[in-house]
Amino acid sequence: GGRRGRQGERDVAHDTCTMATRLKLYARLGDAEGARRVLDAMEDAGMEQDAYVCTARLKLVAERLDRAAAEAIIDDMERRGPRPGAACWGTLVHMYARLGLEAEAWAALRRGERAGVPIDRPSLHQLLLLYLRRRDRSGAQQVLTEMERAGLGTSAGYFAARIEMCRRLGDVAGARRGVEAMHAARVEADVRVFTERILTCEATGDVREAEGILEEMAAARVRRTTRTWDALLRVDKEANDLDGALARWREMRRAGVSPTTHTASTMLAAVSRACCTRNRGGARLLLI
Repeated sequence: GGRRGRQGERDVAHDTCTMATRLKLYARLGDAEGARRVLDAMEDAGMEQDAYVCTARLKLVAERLDRAAAEAIIDDMERRGPRPGAACWGTLVHMYARLGLEAEAWAALRRGERAGVPIDRPSLHQLLLLYLRRRDRSGAQQVLTEMERAGLGTSAGYFAARIEMCRRLGDVAGARRGVEAMHAARVEADVRVFTERILTCEATGDVREAEGILEEMAAARVRRTTRTWDALLRVDKEANDLDGALARWREMRRAGVSPTTHTASTMLAAVSRACCTRNRGGARLLLI
């Protein structure tokens, strides 16, 4: 099977772009065997592994949380080229954040910075999530301070992170102060900000406030994402509003949005919660 697969890779036109694209696809799918076949074929053809290929290799091993392999790829890139870019350092930070290794994650961030790669918001967000999983407000605040130092303090992404921090720590008042600060700074909200604001309504089950935020989104011509729909369903669930949740579900489907595992799980939780007291037919309706 392996030999036939490898021969199949040889039959593909041997241009770096095609092979790198295939490698990136295998990396996203977590298919180590497929990725290895592509790398073998490239090596057999004497093809140079450019930054795109090296980044895909790094993502593949980082997905497996293989620290040694990831560090080896970064070291090799720094020594022989191509030089690691923002995607590489971000991948390393993400891997260490997933492992809960904060010192190593910060070290990777600083190492990239010393190499001349600007700190980006996605990398810092992974660090923020690490601290929020621990409910470590001090650490989370350190990340926000780092965002400000990196010149990201007047971006929508910064305020989305600030609201998210307060929301996850149960500080509804702090989340609202974050929205006020954003307005004072004349920063336009994006879908991340609107979605975090809706999620803040989950703590109180305030459907009316969530609907008001939706109206703001419409006025700003910001499109809802699947995560926005999930946030709305979570508010309906917390309010124990099964009728509202079912109506929201139908509206989402009419809008052509396919439910993800998260949205389906939230909807089922809303039905289950409501069915403990009433409307058992709702569960059958959803399952049908």
